[in-house]
Amino acid sequence: QILESFCNFLVNIQDFGSVDATCRRVLDDGKSRIDGAATLVELRRKSRAVAVCTLALTMSEIVAGENDSIVTGVSNQESRVALLSLAGWAHPRGSKTQRLVVKVVATEILRLLRFRTCYLAQCLMNHSEGKPEVAERVFHLCPVCLRKILWLSNGDPLDRWSTLQAFMCSLFPDDAMWFNDRLSQVGAPTYVSFRNFNPLRERLEVQERAAQADRKRRGSGAGLTTGISMS
Repeated sequence: QILESFCNFLVNIQDFGSVDATCRRVLDDGKSRIDGAATLVELRRKSRAVAVCTLALTMSEIVAGENDSIVTGVSNQESRVALLSLAGWAHPRGSKTQRLVVKVVATEILRLLRFRTCYLAQCLMNHSEGKPEVAERVFHLCPVCLRKILWLSNGDPLDRWSTLQAFMCSLFPDDAMWFNDRLSQVGAPTYVSFRNFNPLRERLEVQERAAQADRKRRGSGAGLTTGISMS
């Protein structure tokens, strides 16, 4: 919900389990890891034609390059597909880790949309090295990056802020207050906040129930099971 509202594009969840099965390699240490280059080829082939970008998430380690180096992610900017590993992240259900994952995934999506490192003001796209610096970044965009995402999505800034406010209070309370201040400055509430406190709730609840049922059928594992495409 947060990613859909933040990036201003519809999020579609895809099952890339078949990609995981065909792109694994057993290395000299006897461990099975995902081949980054081969996975990008498969993601490009399986991505939805109307998607503006596709980001696959995995709990397995990724190897890339001639030396099979372990990397956190690989991407193909031309095809707008990427693979991101969350392997080794402690306490995946903890609120701190959830905030970190959301920030990293949102950043990777924006990079696939050709956003670059931002040095203008406080922004999600500010330069960072390592998890501690990522955790310190704000979860909103500077005026320039905001203008870019609104131009790409043909969105309205007031409706975007109103919708985001409905999702951010639990994970990003400080940023939720920032959005509330911006809305107050421009004379909110707007059409979205009048229409429904959470305008996406009904559709997202249906999607979540279907996803939970699907996960129960498949069982849990560490494979490449989740992909995000934006359209």
